[in-house]
Amino acid sequence: MRRLLLPFTHGIDGTAIEYALIFARQTQSTLVVGSWLAHPTLGKPGRPLLGHIEQSKDFLALTGYKAKRFHVPVEPVELYSVDSAKSMQVLAREMDCDAILLFMRKDKVLLISKEEMQQLLRNSHTPLLIVRLPGRYPAWQKFKAWSIAWLQRMHRSTRERPVLMPHSY
Repeated sequence: MRRLLLPFTHGIDGTAIEYALIFARQTQSTLVVGSWLAHPTLGKPGRPLLGHIEQSKDFLALTGYKAKRFHVPVEPVELYSVDSAKSMQVLAREMDCDAILLFMRKDKVLLISKEEMQQLLRNSHTPLLIVRLPGRYPAWQKFKAWSIAWLQRMHRSTRERPVLMPHSY
């Protein structure tokens, strides 16, 4: 059975998670969901920040919940590392992953940092599958939202002020 690595260091994105699960289901793959916790600042000893730990737990829980809905086998892994990108490569090799899934929306990298993605692009021996997600709101959706809001404002204003109609005698 195929295995795909979905790495995470910060910034939960539900759409990216769903795309990863759909892709895993279509390719009949197990999704290895890796969440990395790093030092707050490099070079300083210490523990990960509480917010990072909570975000990691939330990411793993959300992915597990959605995986059940999509009927996709997942293997959650939470790791602590100083060099997350290098650790992603090692985990992909150790877990015998066929590819690492990476996501972008416009020019923004999702789920991991831009630096981590650049390091993976330079050094990874495991194939990288980069998925470019569509923008959050395509132009037609913006127009639709704007027009609905405009119609609601018009409807409210006509309710509040009666329209004067000229009478003919």
